[in-house]
Amino acid sequence: MKLKLNNLKFLTYIFFLVIVIFFFYNTYYKPFPFFKVEYILSKSKFNQSPLKNLDFYEIQITEYKNILSENDNLIKFKDSDFFKKVQYATELTRKIQEKSLGKEIKIYENILSNDILFREICSESSKIFLYIMSLLGENARVIWLNGHTISEVWHNNNWIFVDTSSNTYAYDTNKKRFVSLLDIFESRSSIEFQAITKNNYKLWDYRYDPSKLHKIIDQNNLVFIISNKNIFNFHILKEKLNRVMKSMFFNSNFLAKQFIRDDKTPKVGNVGLNFYKRITN
Repeated sequence: MKLKLNNLKFLTYIFFLVIVIFFFYNTYYKPFPFFKVEYILSKSKFNQSPLKNLDFYEIQITEYKNILSENDNLIKFKDSDFFKKVQYATELTRKIQEKSLGKEIKIYENILSNDILFREICSESSKIFLYIMSLLGENARVIWLNGHTISEVWHNNNWIFVDTSSNTYAYDTNKKRFVSLLDIFESRSSIEFQAITKNNYKLWDYRYDPSKLHKIIDQNNLVFIISNKNIFNFHILKEKLNRVMKSMFFNSNFLAKQFIRDDKTPKVGNVGLNFYKRITN
């Protein structure tokens, strides 16, 4: 009897050790493990209008009137031409990022803060740009790539690639229009990267270092977007724990989408979803 109990304890330890190793591996080595991810094979579906999925793209901006009243330029540009909005939002984003010399990650409440404590990095730049474009009445999204993050803005029934980190649009010389990230993959030879603003900042700029962006695009195999409701605070410890608990024991509301380009595309997310239900059923 005692031997059976010892064997049971040993097997229990092994079981929990395997679980710990599994979650450590997927959390540490794989990005976005506890997101509920929809894998999308179709370009048209991935690039469909945000109006068809407002719950995913909508941002609830509190104190909207206060933010506008504190910034005359936001009021000025709210009714401007689309490309003037993008230029203004890019310039404001790069001004904020230029002063960001620290290590802290911004959250929703301080996304427009000009504080030296915050970090200058592509994902932060994209989040700031997303927030500003939303203030200006435009639909935008942030896309994670391998080692880089860019934005896209909805315009004339198409998503427009905007990389505020490198100060870059993507223009298709054959189609004679600005295009999306997925359009770049399809028509790489006819894509011309153009500067959004002529202003100079102490930041990376495609005009002076084009090879970096070319390398990112050409070697990329990840196209991943997070619901705009979760995008500003998903990295906070409290939110991480909340995401793990909801993923394992409840229906996760941390939604994301991944475009699957081909069979070689590594899928991310969906680790631990409904884990409790699986082991108890």
